[in-house]
Amino acid sequence: MTLRETFIKYLEHRVADGRPVFASHDMGDARMWIMYKSGKMCLQDTLSRIWRECRETGTVEVRDAKLPNSREGRWFIRKINS
Repeated sequence: MTLRETFIKYLEHRVADGRPVFASHDMGDARMWIMYKSGKMCLQDTLSRIWRECRETGTVEVRDAKLPNSREGRWFIRKINS
């Protein structure tokens, strides 16, 4: 399983767990989850690139959920097309 596929599984897990909002600071949690589940180590920058690619290609459909006066990116995951 590729790192991209494992990251998508993480997103599916979050949504199934009732946590459909994904924020920039969640990359650390994603990294630890991927390391625990697959034994693969990765950088948060790598996950950020995968996350951006998933949004741009339509693999993950999101809507902006940014909080007022916040610089952090937040997205509501509407659908995962895996």
